[in-house]
Amino acid sequence: MSRIPLWGRAGLFIAVLVALAPRSALLELGLSNRVLGGREILPVEGYYLPPAGTLKALAFGYNELAADLLWVRSIAYYADHLTTDRDLRHIERYLKTILALDDRFRAIYKYGPAMITGRGTWRENAHVLQAIELLKRAHELWPEDWTYPFHLAAYYLDLRGSKEQRAEWKRQSADWINRAALIGAEVPWLPSLAAKFYTEQGQRDLAIRHLEEIFLTTQDPRMKEQVLHKLRELRGGQLGELEQADRALREAWAKSPYSYVPLDLYLLLRDGP
Repeated sequence: MSRIPLWGRAGLFIAVLVALAPRSALLELGLSNRVLGGREILPVEGYYLPPAGTLKALAFGYNELAADLLWVRSIAYYADHLTTDRDLRHIERYLKTILALDDRFRAIYKYGPAMITGRGTWRENAHVLQAIELLKRAHELWPEDWTYPFHLAAYYLDLRGSKEQRAEWKRQSADWINRAALIGAEVPWLPSLAAKFYTEQGQRDLAIRHLEEIFLTTQDPRMKEQVLHKLRELRGGQLGELEQADRALREAWAKSPYSYVPLDLYLLLRDGP
């Protein structure tokens, strides 16, 4: 590993100082506004980090290292307030600053949604929606990871609103559950839950179509069994054609030049240009 030059170390020293210094010291240094609404602010109301652009300049290209340091500071901030006043008004700003330094900082996407929403007994819609946006961003970066759609489905069910709004969010939850199942979620009952949500919204045909797609592509025997059971329930036991199509597909896969790849990849190769 190359040695960090003196100017780089100086910048990182400042970043460390900003990230880890006690709140009282930072207040004395004047790194936060001293007045809020005509009165002196309380320590909990202050935000003690410079803008992301300034931190980037101070890091002198060592953005990932600076992000690591700010993650330590964010955990300390979260733990401090979670166990006392639960006033976590700045947690989103900490997380966004870290992502501005390193947008593939995976711990933010794994723990950030819970840090944003875990402020009390009830979850506010604004915080849940922020968690949803964070998880969507993660899904765009790692579309093969089924845990992000899985958690997205759960957060959509946490939203509160009118009957019509809750019905729409439940449908979106079903979409994400289905997505998680398609990309390899190791949770056999997921497709059946998505089908239940669809049918509750009057979308029985869509539920059947998604179940058939998963039945033909999943390699998890437990999931296949659960899907088959749900399909029998929705289609009145008429599954002969589907089971025949499944056997034909697997026979074609076994005889093809792509028999060594997973079934979902075989389907892409078979149907590709």
